[in-house]
Amino acid sequence: TANVSIDFSGNATKENGISLVVNDNPQDEPYTYSKTINGSNGRVIPEDKYAYFKVNKANITKDDHELTITVTYYAAEAGNFHFQYNTYSDGTNASNYKDVVVDKKNTNQWETVTFTINDASFRAAQNNGADFRIIGGNTIQSIKIEKTTK
Repeated sequence: TANVSIDFSGNATKENGISLVVNDNPQDEPYTYSKTINGSNGRVIPEDKYAYFKVNKANITKDDHELTITVTYYAAEAGNFHFQYNTYSDGTNASNYKDVVVDKKNTNQWETVTFTINDASFRAAQNNGADFRIIGGNTIQSIKIEKTTK
């Protein structure tokens, strides 16, 4: 299938083609932890940390450039979060950490945002062999990625 997802909302993480780089050492860059908020679980990404994710290449390859990303996050405060991903070379340089800045609401509820990228190339080029990451200061409940190419 062309869709992959990861869901932290239940008692156990449900990985469907996306895996989180798990690191339980609070001193390390990819440190995240589970937390229950409003009766639902999420993955906390502390300030100055990153949640790194790997995508199963049988589902989405480095040649799948057009992707629709859906992220459910806890909107504890206004501001933004950063989704950084691997891109392909457009004749200049490929980026390992291209940034999408997503505005956050301030509702104290779980909120969902969807955006499309058209230059993805998930090729395990980030730290920990990851394809994308979300910058700290956020709590994520789920991520879904869908191919939007023909």
